[in-house]
Amino acid sequence: MSWSTVMGWLATRKGLLDAVAFCGGEPTVHKSLLLAIKQVKTLGFNVALHTSGLYPHNFANLLPYLDWVGFDVKSPFAHYPDITRVPGSGGKVKESLERMLSSNISYEIRTTIHNTILSSADLVMMAHELQMLGVSRWVLQRFNKTGCADLELIAGHTAIERDLVARLRVNVPNILVR
Repeated sequence: MSWSTVMGWLATRKGLLDAVAFCGGEPTVHKSLLLAIKQVKTLGFNVALHTSGLYPHNFANLLPYLDWVGFDVKSPFAHYPDITRVPGSGGKVKESLERMLSSNISYEIRTTIHNTILSSADLVMMAHELQMLGVSRWVLQRFNKTGCADLELIAGHTAIERDLVARLRVNVPNILVR
């Protein structure tokens, strides 16, 4: 489907929809995203973005046009390359997060929990890092095994113990578990 077709359809939804969300994969990798967001804004829609923050320069250019950001924080910043396999990715994510937090935009910071990916110590470290950045609300979401082909992930557990959440709340008072 072409972008002009999408824009044509969105024009027919004015007054019926409040917002358009850009998500899936990592939207900030696409150079045309800024233009697309500006075009959606001209139709009067609010704009939401779901991101991992791996492209801080691109993300910074988008911030003035966004109404809400869903920001995934995957691990302690120093451990990012272990998960993403991208050297320096933790620093890039931290830079994007700092830019977002200084912009006063509405946001949700979330982390997917799985015992083979994040330990309790990792989560405690993350809570401290998020606190130091000024984050006061953090969503911990259980890993969803549906459609997962990785046997190690399927075999693991995604429970989030209450005592751990209580320890994390020392640093980030408002934690939602879903």
